[in-house]
Amino acid sequence: MKVSNKIIKQIIFEEVRRTLHEELTNSDKDKIRQIAKKEAEEQLKDFIKDELKKEFQKNLKNKDSKDQIAEVAKKILKKFYHEIAFTYPQFIDRMKL
Repeated sequence: MKVSNKIIKQIIFEEVRRTLHEELTNSDKDKIRQIAKKEAEEQLKDFIKDELKKEFQKNLKNKDSKDQIAEVAKKILKKFYHEIAFTYPQFIDRMKL
C-alpha cells in the first residue's frame, strides 16, 4: 500500500498542530495577548503621533490657523486668570512648586 507524500505531510502537520495546541496553556495565551496588545498600542501611538505632527505642521503654515490658535489660547488664559484672581485672591501665594 502506497501513501502519497501529500497525505504524510498533512498527517504530520496535524500532529504538530495538535501537540502545539496542547502545550499552549491559558497563561501562555494571556502572555501572548498582553505582548500583542502592548505592541499594537505602541504602533498605534507612534502612528497617531506622526500623523498629528504632519497635520499640525501642514496647518501651522497657514496664517489663519495660527491666528485661531492664538485667539483660543488667549481666551483660555483670560478665563483662567479671571478665575484665580477673583475667586481665590491668595491662590498664587498658596501654590506649591
